[in-house]
Amino acid sequence: MNSELIQITKDLESLLIKYSKTERAAELSLNALKSLFDSIIDGTVELPISSVPRSYDFHEGDLRKYEDLEAAYSKFATRAKGYDLDSAREFFKELREK
Repeated sequence: MNSELIQITKDLESLLIKYSKTERAAELSLNALKSLFDSIIDGTVELPISSVPRSYDFHEGDLRKYEDLEAAYSKFATRAKGYDLDSAREFFKELREK
């Protein structure tokens, strides 16, 4: 299993645990994502996955006010879907320089 994705998963889970103490949407998202987190960490999920639940909460809902949480979710969802943002950024950088 991808050790980078495991760390990204653990980081998001930690933030959700932190915010779930005061934010109901974080608690709901943590509960909804917990089985996915567990399967990524223990290596039983087949990657890439087609979609990551609860994106509305992080990008348009109550959780978007927490920049660190929104960024962690975006990074997690991108990696879990198999996208390589670093390569995409480099590609677009090269295009702009031409």
